[in-house]
Amino acid sequence: MSPGKRPPKNPSAMKMVGDLLALFRRAAGFTQATLGERLVIAESTIAAYEQGRRPSLPDTAVQMDQLLDTKGALAVAVAGLPEIDQFPLYAEQYMAHEREAIALS
Repeated sequence: MSPGKRPPKNPSAMKMVGDLLALFRRAAGFTQATLGERLVIAESTIAAYEQGRRPSLPDTAVQMDQLLDTKGALAVAVAGLPEIDQFPLYAEQYMAHEREAIALS
């Protein structure tokens, strides 16, 4: 793993949401490429969601629910992700530095 990169602290939650997305996508007859085209999202981003490498944004989850007719399941799953999985590494690091700066001041 390259310096500055680390796996999310709760990869199982993101992977579970990704597995749900993959299941719903296949059931609706979409490939990652065709789903990405319909949502105007790169195929690699859909793959990252499904592999649990990247959390979906809440509004993207709502769009996927509508397109895949999942009755809100993905939006609920994304909303239920632990907070640690909702922010990229650089944002987590910034927030940690900000907390330290506030404590020092």
